[in-house]
Amino acid sequence: SPSGAYTAHGYEVFRATASDGPFTSIYSTNNWTTPTYTDTMVTAGTTYYYVVSALNQAGASGKSAPASARPAAGGMLPAGWTYTSIAMAKAAGEPKYADVANHSMVIDATGAGIGGASDGCSFVSRACSGDFTITARLIDRRGDVSRMGLMIRESLDANAKTLTVTLGDVGGRQARFGTRATSGGKMTSQSGNDYTWLPIWFRLQRVGNVFSGFQSPDGTSWFPVGTSNVAMSNSNLVGLAASGGGGKTKSPSTVAFDHVTLAIKPPPPPAAPSALAAASAGKGEVRLTWKNNATDQTGFKVEATGDDVHFYEIADLAPGATRFVNTGLSAPAGLSYRVRAYNTGGYSGYSNAAGLAGQR
Repeated sequence: SPSGAYTAHGYEVFRATASDGPFTSIYSTNNWTTPTYTDTMVTAGTTYYYVVSALNQAGASGKSAPASARPAAGGMLPAGWTYTSIAMAKAAGEPKYADVANHSMVIDATGAGIGGASDGCSFVSRACSGDFTITARLIDRRGDVSRMGLMIRESLDANAKTLTVTLGDVGGRQARFGTRATSGGKMTSQSGNDYTWLPIWFRLQRVGNVFSGFQSPDGTSWFPVGTSNVAMSNSNLVGLAASGGGGKTKSPSTVAFDHVTLAIKPPPPPAAPSALAAASAGKGEVRLTWKNNATDQTGFKVEATGDDVHFYEIADLAPGATRFVNTGLSAPAGLSYRVRAYNTGGYSGYSNAAGLAGQR
């Protein structure tokens, strides 16, 4: 969660292999205030500890409390999921799966591509009958990858009826909803955001013979990429797909997904938090507390306003959060706050608004 200080212009991340250190700086930026960093230089089975400092023109803040993580070693796919290299011999690398971050998978990117009259790609899938919703977050790509994302296909034949929502093409940042409505027919596409950054959430949904693709920057606010009406069989294969880029590089080409879920429909939004209260926490600081009324939330957003009209997000908190301290404020008495929960089904309603001047 960000420091809450409006003067912060960056963060520094420190890492150690013991909770009491010594901590070594592994990342620092002075022009990017998004409170996110992905550490890829890790070893499976080792527990790492992290602390973060906020930076501004006066220097660095104190370090946060430590947080820890233990990278998991990839294992076999869960029961019901299979791996196929469509239109080519089976790839040498098997997909890796871990039951972390709500199901994570790393797959090779193989084949000539996704699209046209037939596909050549890696496909990790499971059988699915009737309506469905598959959701996943695409978090990383390595090596030579042309397209990657979600796919439903009538069979493993290269030219089968297929629908996709993928990222790739020119610059590797174009989101597309693809439809091959007939076996051997040419895949058509509908455009999403042409400037999509990783990580990105994708969703592919079937309701009867209506198929829809969506993308989301945060797994909560969803935007349609495309919709098609296709006469598909009741039983199909649904999963994750990735195609190579023609062998332009010799390094392994892989794609990583997490938060992989397959359900009939998305979950409903969580219940709204309540009883938001604000109190002074020291000079230039406001402490917020609230009651959590949900059990299925994946996080909380905190918003602030100085005019009771225009609210701005100032914090994105963990699912168990019930407090937040807004720091570095020059006029804390003039601010008002509100909180809402979220999950992949959307946002809850807002809590009451509260500030040092009282609740609203």
